[in-house]
Amino acid sequence: PGAVHHLHPSPSPTTVTAGAAFNMTVAAHDIFHNIITSGYTNTVTFSSSDGAPYPATLPGAYPFTAPDNGTKTFAGGVTLYTAGSQTVTATDGSFSGNLTATVNPTTEDHLLYLAGDGQSAQVFANVSTSPSVKVEDTYANAITGASVKRAAAAIPTGSPKWRRPRRNVKSAASVAKAGSVESSRR
Repeated sequence: PGAVHHLHPSPSPTTVTAGAAFNMTVAAHDIFHNIITSGYTNTVTFSSSDGAPYPATLPGAYPFTAPDNGTKTFAGGVTLYTAGSQTVTATDGSFSGNLTATVNPTTEDHLLYLAGDGQSAQVFANVSTSPSVKVEDTYANAITGASVKRAAAAIPTGSPKWRRPRRNVKSAASVAKAGSVESSRR
């Protein structure tokens, strides 16, 4: 191997689930992509494109030592939270390298009301604004392919009010809309 040319974080490319820790290995490479097996003793730090509201969990600064032989695995050292393409950068101040990961949302966690929450209407009447919600995971990532069942319940005055739905998420788009809802008295 020749002199250090760049750092190579792996695995790459990779697909991960939001909030799930994964292993990352960083290796010092020469210009021909050979691992520098001796003499690399720089301190590597990490950064990520995955920021607010849930910034990535990354390894702390790591000083390579001779026994590392130019490569180090950080078991469960990286957790990404924001769905989409995210980058983790390893740098020692002179050399760097990127790992690009596709982050998929985790399971359904909550609904974000976009329109029509808290409406009242007469029994068997349509509400004025079609209810619209977005299904999200724990980290506010939209869950695509989700539908939502809504229910209305009569209150003592006879005017039905929307009840917060139970999660029933399986098909359609990430934003679900409902037209009219029939209420039943309890």
